[in-house]
Amino acid sequence: MLHHQCTLDEIAGIANVSSMNELRDIALSVLERLQPPVAQVCGPITTGGRGTVVENMRFFSFAVKQLHESGIVVFDQMIFQTGMLKLRKVGSSEYSQDILDVFYRGLFSSGHIRRLYFLPDWRSSIGATWERVEATRHQIEVLDYPLHLISDFA
Repeated sequence: MLHHQCTLDEIAGIANVSSMNELRDIALSVLERLQPPVAQVCGPITTGGRGTVVENMRFFSFAVKQLHESGIVVFDQMIFQTGMLKLRKVGSSEYSQDILDVFYRGLFSSGHIRRLYFLPDWRSSIGATWERVEATRHQIEVLDYPLHLISDFA
């Protein structure tokens, strides 16, 4: 994870959020500091992909890191998973639509994110499928993730 994108106060704020609006506002603060054009990786985290959230997050984090190391400015949304899990209804297996409608729509409509890189298994994800449609609404460039960057994932 690219924790250097967040200040210590933001990391503490993520752990203590009480609403998706608060979480979105912290993410917007991070995005405002990143040098444009800013990209984001899209793919399965809570639905689809490799079958478990843990494996999806492991692969997703690897993909973010690889894209970053290739010289692309990438917003690393992985650190915000802590807040998202906290806000999810305890014991609920339901997908949280607020993650999309409040958090990601707020980021996309801000104009800070200009490119979305979709992992190969994006179609299996409720969120990534939504992000693909939303990208068009906000005139965000949609790209396939460069496969050579993730070919050696173990």
